[in-house]
Amino acid sequence: MADVVPPTQNANQTGDGKQEDVNIDSRLKQDNDKRRKMESALKKHSERRKKEAQETVLRQQEEVRKEQLYEKERQHEMDDFRKREAERKREVEEMKKRKTQEQELIAQKKKEKEEYEKQHKEYMQTLQWASRMSALKEKKNQEAHRAKLEAIAAADLETKQKKETARQEDLRRQREVEAQHRKERGDTDSEELGQLKEINEDIQQRKAKVYAREQQEMSALEAELMRKKSVLRTIPDPSLLQRTRDELDRMEKQMRSRLRAKYQKQQTDLEVERTQRTDAIRTLYKKAREDSAAQERNMKQASRQMAMQTATAADLEYRGRVKGAKELEAEILAMTPEEVAQWKQEQENG
Repeated sequence: MADVVPPTQNANQTGDGKQEDVNIDSRLKQDNDKRRKMESALKKHSERRKKEAQETVLRQQEEVRKEQLYEKERQHEMDDFRKREAERKREVEEMKKRKTQEQELIAQKKKEKEEYEKQHKEYMQTLQWASRMSALKEKKNQEAHRAKLEAIAAADLETKQKKETARQEDLRRQREVEAQHRKERGDTDSEELGQLKEINEDIQQRKAKVYAREQQEMSALEAELMRKKSVLRTIPDPSLLQRTRDELDRMEKQMRSRLRAKYQKQQTDLEVERTQRTDAIRTLYKKAREDSAAQERNMKQASRQMAMQTATAADLEYRGRVKGAKELEAEILAMTPEEVAQWKQEQENG
């Protein structure tokens, strides 16, 4: 037969049970506070998992609350004769419950710890992935920048080489033109001197012939005058002799004057011819030299223009290649790391 518990003792036990319920609620509340703090710490790592953890905790709390309410309602409905058994069972249940709750709390803490460690691991993996992606992005940026700089440097070098080649070609053409026209002017000077020499020789020869004819005619005139003067010895009349001598002297002067005037005119005509022919030759070759100088200037100007056109074309090509280098940089930046690696391999393989 079960022991009869005095009402006072039973009341004390009921009061202790209520106090224990309060302690349990307080402890649960403290545990919930700690859980919420832990959940708050996990919030930084994963909002989604925090929400799931919070929903799990809330469901567990709701279940505990419902179970407690059910126990209280069930206890209030028990008959008096079952109060002692109920109290004993309740104590046992409470102990089991506390133990279960402790185990659940430990399991929850373990689960939360595992979840935290999992999230931390995922977070670290995310950091590593982000670091790797950042390194790949930086490497891609460097590769794109290097490719652009190499393309611009190659374009700049080729442009300078083209300009220098054009400049050297211009200098070569300028020297060739100068040498060619210097030779032409030398040949022109030689031809001019030769022509002038021929004119002088021709005039001198003709003047010599004129002088020879003058001397011949002068000798013939002398002989004729001597023949006529020999007649004077046959004139006995002094008056006639004087008149005849005066006539012969006057005639001699006229004949000598006409002879000298005749050949003097021929000599003068030859000198005039010499001057005219010399002036004509000098004018002709002066024009030839001027034409040669003008042609030289035109050829030099054409050579310089050609060099300038080559330099301008090189500059235009350089600007186009610089634009292409910038477009290449943009294309590389738009590539994936795998595409960049493949592009670089293709570049290395030529």
